[in-house]
Amino acid sequence: MIKFFTKSKMYTSELMEHIGDYLSNIIHLQVMDMAKGQNQESVKSILGRHTKILVKYMVKLETKGDKTENRVLVFTPVRIYLLIAKVPTKIECHFHYLDIQAVESKKSTHFSIITNDRPYSFATSFDAGSFSANADVILTDLASAIKHIFPTVPLKYIIRKIDIQPPEREVVFSEEFRPTDPRSVGPCGGFSTQYACMCDFHGVPYREEVAWDIDTIYLSHDTRVLNLRDFDHLEPKDLMAIVSALEYNTFFRGLKASHMRLSNETLERILHVLKRSMWLEELHLEALGLRSDFLHKLAVSVITNNNPAIRTIDLSHNLIEDKGASSLCALLGKIVQGAIHLAG
Repeated sequence: MIKFFTKSKMYTSELMEHIGDYLSNIIHLQVMDMAKGQNQESVKSILGRHTKILVKYMVKLETKGDKTENRVLVFTPVRIYLLIAKVPTKIECHFHYLDIQAVESKKSTHFSIITNDRPYSFATSFDAGSFSANADVILTDLASAIKHIFPTVPLKYIIRKIDIQPPEREVVFSEEFRPTDPRSVGPCGGFSTQYACMCDFHGVPYREEVAWDIDTIYLSHDTRVLNLRDFDHLEPKDLMAIVSALEYNTFFRGLKASHMRLSNETLERILHVLKRSMWLEELHLEALGLRSDFLHKLAVSVITNNNPAIRTIDLSHNLIEDKGASSLCALLGKIVQGAIHLAG
């Protein structure tokens, strides 16, 4: 009886000790949950209630030498935000997905995002109480966010350099790297989503009427040539965003602008699209008052495109001087796939 009592007392003592550890862990997790909740509210407050947060991660930003600082990496539909990991938080910086020039990761605990302005190098955080993950998960979410905007275009055409080591890690991203079947995306190849993306990129307001016209009228008529005359009542900066949306769109095969005035910014965006697009086959720029310097830039844009799809260029009713004609001859000499029709 005494032995049983002694053994029972020992078990009770051990049980109380484990209960103490268990309660301590529960309290720790509750504190972490409370801090996480406060952080979430702080993030929502600083970004604005109307900004959709896709996902966020606690990471360590590599600074000078071997030093790191805690940051919150937030993915929204078109931008990445880097926030100070404190409550209340504040925005340290942000950049558009189209600002990303390269993504690198040599191991699953580190990754870098290189933008037009600077590189950002991160170490992943493994604090069980925070919203943390390894580099593979974070980069997969990045690829998914970009793929949602440009579903029918391989990621490598948007982020020009993707270096994931060792190579077998790329298997994790295989689904994100692969373009989606065009039949399963939104109207006109997801144009309205791409247009919204470009509005944010250029800092211009999103026009519902533009999205409605494309998603409804163009779709119902299966119109594959986007005509800027349909939107000539809008501001020049609005046209710039519409043109930009063609850069990674695989539905539209042509762009037309005739007998209207285009701003220099819009003309520059046309040249940019020509330089990057692998799907634009027709370009109709009729009676726009184009000069030889623009024709030279046009030729350069097409020539420097590694995979041009352009087949028809209509420059009718523009004054094509000797210098402009010379540029067009150079263009004809460089394009070897198919035939190009020039009217001018």
